[in-house]
Amino acid sequence: MKNAWTTKVAEQRSATTQQMRSNSHSHHSSAQKKKRQRSHENSNTGLNSSKNKLKKKSPSSSKVKSTDSNAEEYTLVPGHHVQPRIIVHHDGGNRISSKGKASPNRSVNQLQENTVATGVQTPPKKTGANNIMNYTVRTSVSSIDLQEQIASLTEKNKKLASDLSITKDLVHTLKQQLDDSASQFTQNKKDVKERHMNASTCFKKILKQLITIEKMNIRRNLYESNHRLGQIVQQRTGPHTVIEVWKDGYRLKEVSTRQGEILAICEQLKKEQRKVTARKNTEAKRLQKANETSSHEFLNLIAQEESMKFHLRRLKEEGEALALQRKDLDTKKLVHIRELKRVRDEDRSRFKDFPVLNERYMLLRLLGKGGFSEVWLAFDLSMYLYVACKIHELNPNWSDEKKRSFTRHATREYAIHKTLKHPKIVSLYDVFEIDTNSFATVLENCQGPDLDLFLKERKRLSERDARAILIQIVSALKYMNGQKLRIIHYDLKPANILFTETGDIKITDFGLSKIMDEGCDQGMELTSQGAGTYWYLPPECFRVGGSPPRISSKVDVWSVGVIFYEMLFGKRPFGDGMSQDHMLREKTILRATSVQFPETPKCSRCAKDFLRVCLAYNQAERADVDKLSAHEYLSTRWKS
Repeated sequence: MKNAWTTKVAEQRSATTQQMRSNSHSHHSSAQKKKRQRSHENSNTGLNSSKNKLKKKSPSSSKVKSTDSNAEEYTLVPGHHVQPRIIVHHDGGNRISSKGKASPNRSVNQLQENTVATGVQTPPKKTGANNIMNYTVRTSVSSIDLQEQIASLTEKNKKLASDLSITKDLVHTLKQQLDDSASQFTQNKKDVKERHMNASTCFKKILKQLITIEKMNIRRNLYESNHRLGQIVQQRTGPHTVIEVWKDGYRLKEVSTRQGEILAICEQLKKEQRKVTARKNTEAKRLQKANETSSHEFLNLIAQEESMKFHLRRLKEEGEALALQRKDLDTKKLVHIRELKRVRDEDRSRFKDFPVLNERYMLLRLLGKGGFSEVWLAFDLSMYLYVACKIHELNPNWSDEKKRSFTRHATREYAIHKTLKHPKIVSLYDVFEIDTNSFATVLENCQGPDLDLFLKERKRLSERDARAILIQIVSALKYMNGQKLRIIHYDLKPANILFTETGDIKITDFGLSKIMDEGCDQGMELTSQGAGTYWYLPPECFRVGGSPPRISSKVDVWSVGVIFYEMLFGKRPFGDGMSQDHMLREKTILRATSVQFPETPKCSRCAKDFLRVCLAYNQAERADVDKLSAHEYLSTRWKS
């Protein structure tokens, strides 16, 4: 331990002396250099005596040890100033110097006391002009350890530099890949857009060819039906008046002619039968007077009578078969007339040449036409599906400001419709403006017919089937009135109830719908009086004079009653067979104070009660949608 301690102190002293000499040559004068050499010689003398003392007192103590667990070990090197970066704490929180230097006011005895307190032997005091010895506190890490650490750090630095270089190369590679990916994505996006455009072009060509062929087949079938069923022709009734009249085809003429012939034959046979019967009765009386049971004449008259009865039965059966054929032909005639009008309207429309609206919807063929609207079958070139595009044409006599106001109002109405998500309501996909005089709404396409055509084909439905459709309609109305802003459809009628491929119904055409504000329990003012379909509107919509009438969801309840009545009995309860103008002149709906039921066909008592609730003349007595949906006719199980 002594040799190790001596060797370590000598090495540290030699290294420190060499560093101090180097600094002295560059920063101090020659006088200061001599003074430092004398101080160094005195330090050597003190060091030898200190070594002897340390050997005697504590030969194993070569390092300063602090009682503080947080203190580090230090080596005392006499004769030099303390390095500024080192701070040594002693027991009790005392320190040798705040900057690593020994305090100039402290004596050697105080330093010795502190040394004893820390467990380190202090070198003996040196007398003379420079009696105070300066001690340099150095860390116990040897120069070899420092060199090893430096070598280790140098190696780590080289490794980090190598890793940094690799990382830079990797970042550069990733950046290059990112740029390539971005470029590839842009190119792919461009390719997808180009392919989409090519696909759209192909779809346009294919659809145009298919629909053109379909239109040709429809017109060919119409031409054949014109000969078989009949057609609409124009007839002049005055110098400047031309009306459209129906002209029967050959098949209808044949059936009508044969029915007339059968009727005439039956009348002739009945006359002859009455004559034969009279002759038979006369012969029977003669035989009775003559006490004869039979005669050749009597038997001949009986044979003639039975032959006539048989002939009449055959004619009756043929007449019934012709009546069924006539009914079928009349139904086909209605469909044919409807198709004739549709084709005529399609040929007159400005949208007949397959235009693409809003750069997305390609119009294919006309589905139907109303007062100021056209419904077209369209193909969505973005989503690749069939939709129904309804084009609303504004009244050309309106001012531009009124047209813009109507368009804004309609856009708001359809924005509400777009939020409706119910399986019994046709979904609204899009709304856009075409020009100043027209805008379009894009709706879900239903493949089946509407209820109006369905009733024309079948005249009426069984109560079970009518009730099944009724429940679906009320379900949709219940949903519409459960929204935050309640919705009045205002134009419920069979033509606005569509069938899907599976036979379910969906309500469509919200063009006249009204939106009730929150808290509007007393209804809202009717600002569009005169609009709608008169057969399906309640009496309050026809009242004039004074303030505008107030309406609520009870308008739709009245419409439901009319539709249900029509499904059950095959006719409307009020104004059936009358035109709207005639109804308005005769005030038909204003006089519809009660509903009457025909004797046939029969329906249940509960169905009649439901109709009376719907068709109550007084609006206050009529049920609203919530009460109607809770009616026992809808909530109880159907009994056949």
